[in-house]
Amino acid sequence: MEIKSDLSAAQQQATALTTAKDQLLADTSSVTLDEQTTVQGNPKAKAVIQRSGEMANQVKTALTTTMEHLHSVASDFEAVDQEGAQAIKGE
Repeated sequence: MEIKSDLSAAQQQATALTTAKDQLLADTSSVTLDEQTTVQGNPKAKAVIQRSGEMANQVKTALTTTMEHLHSVASDFEAVDQEGAQAIKGE
């Protein structure tokens, strides 16, 4: 019997989360608010754009935290798996 965790798969998932986070931030950083025109919908559009940016930052924070937890849990499982494998082998 072999006990093995897949730290590589966890790292791939963490990398995917990092890529998603980076793309999310890149997309929101290119928004420019119109401060000059007086079109009736501009104040509401400005508020929606700002709120969208705030929400993107919240998602970024959640993704960062999730990525850190994923890596931590994967590392912990790897250590426990190695200890368990050694115990089974009688080392």
